[in-house]
Amino acid sequence: MCYNTGSGRTAVPGIEMYSSSNLCHQCGAPLSAGLANCRNCGAQVGTVFSEEAVQPDAAKTTHRRKVAEHIDHYQIVEKARDRANNSLILGLASFFCPGAGFIMGSVAVYFGYSALQKLKACNVEEGRGYAMAGVVTGSFGLLAQVFYTLYVIRSGLPI
Repeated sequence: MCYNTGSGRTAVPGIEMYSSSNLCHQCGAPLSAGLANCRNCGAQVGTVFSEEAVQPDAAKTTHRRKVAEHIDHYQIVEKARDRANNSLILGLASFFCPGAGFIMGSVAVYFGYSALQKLKACNVEEGRGYAMAGVVTGSFGLLAQVFYTLYVIRSGLPI
């Protein structure tokens, strides 16, 4: 029984298949995993731990690092915007949830403040308003919960 390997060749089960990436770049002989030198011609096929291995191009490495930093910056800003939006939602919800409003208000203040700090550090204006609104509504939600608790305690209503 033969199987198609995808490269137009057929292989028999039990016989090791090689792709073009597992071939020696000088002689074309198949390579086994983990070899630093080709068994056929002795050419260095590379290893991460070899000191004589060809070093990557400095320009490519610098470009990759800049792209990674840009992506990291973008992710930080997006996370801060998400926290700012969540802060506002939790701050508004803290008004209408007796008891749980303490937790929601506290988390709203924390999320809003941390988002505000991240957005200021990244020098991004968009999202700061939501963060500030989250801090304010979370604070008022906490204040409303305190007054609600005092009202319940003074009136003698069951919780």
